[in-house]
Amino acid sequence: MANKIPDAYNDDFYDWIDNTLDKSGLVIPGKHPHGAKTVGKQIEGDLYQSLKRKINGYLASISENAPQHEVYHEIMSIVKDWQDSMSGKLGVAFDDLYLWGMTSGIVDAGIKPAMGLADKLAMEFIKINPKRIGERINQFSQTLVDKFREVIVESYTPTGIFDVGNLVSECGKIVTTERYKLERIVRTETASISNYGRILGWERDEYKDYYNYNWNASPDNRVKPISMWRMKNNPYTFDEIKFLWENQEQFILGKWFNDVFNQRCSISRSPREEKYTGNRFEGNTEFRQTM
Repeated sequence: MANKIPDAYNDDFYDWIDNTLDKSGLVIPGKHPHGAKTVGKQIEGDLYQSLKRKINGYLASISENAPQHEVYHEIMSIVKDWQDSMSGKLGVAFDDLYLWGMTSGIVDAGIKPAMGLADKLAMEFIKINPKRIGERINQFSQTLVDKFREVIVESYTPTGIFDVGNLVSECGKIVTTERYKLERIVRTETASISNYGRILGWERDEYKDYYNYNWNASPDNRVKPISMWRMKNNPYTFDEIKFLWENQEQFILGKWFNDVFNQRCSISRSPREEKYTGNRFEGNTEFRQTM
């Protein structure tokens, strides 16, 4: 982790974010607004372009006489190499994004960022959630391999004649159509990590109970019932917003919904005159812990 984090809401802070991500091997040009959406989109683009270059490079060089086992082995190796390299880079990037979110919460609370505290909180989170992003990338890679295997089998006749054109075409389609899964993985992890970091930053604020806390969702045709429910029931106490972020599985409309996947939500707070405490959801069996 970095040794010093500048104050939030100024150019130096955004430069620190850029430098941190650049060190992890992710190229994200320009300065970014507070929040994970832009950062997540850029990381997703880097993941996709890296995978696309590796797969397309192999497909462009494949021989029409290549045996089936060789093609399968090469594609498996490419996906595995991509998985390993990106998991390592993203592990660094997401750990630092968490620290960014947490420090933002500390600054927002009017507390001078203390690296001792920041390091302690970040390590607590990382210890509880080891290699979260890496595990999801691994699952994604396995799905890719399974889909490629099907195409490879279909591209060979029972006598071993290889239709290289079919293989190139169908494998190219797989990389393109699977991109949305990368977007969901990255968006979910950036939102979960940066917002949870912010919650732990707010938790250190001695005046945290003098705020309204809000669950922010996108009220469009893709919004999930759980997200709308949480947004409509704003505002929350600090204990409630922390509970909801840690328990993103909820029984609504007769079935369980999980807001962890394809996460587009965020949290915010605004000051209030009177103290606001309590937790209406503690012990409620209609919630399940996810973080």
